[in-house]
Amino acid sequence: MKSMKRSKIIRACLRRDDYYAFKKLNPRDDDLPTTFDLWLDSAAKAEASLMARGRQIERVFIDPQEFAEWRGRTGFPASAVGREAFAIAKASGRAA
Repeated sequence: MKSMKRSKIIRACLRRDDYYAFKKLNPRDDDLPTTFDLWLDSAAKAEASLMARGRQIERVFIDPQEFAEWRGRTGFPASAVGREAFAIAKASGRAA
């Protein structure tokens, strides 16, 4: 039987104290619910689904100021796509 390599997924994680700073970066971001608790619940469910399919999760906490500066250099949007791209860059040491 072939050994299955577990793929690792980088996930952008937000801190409660930073949540509204991220909301201010893009007030129309549909991927950020109105409250941190709603976001946390959604993120936990998404992670559980990924783990149930054999994925390993690496949580990367991101800072809103660092994210804004990185976006200014890269042109990524202030959205889930941008946050995930920043988390991947940060995890690989390319966010500086």
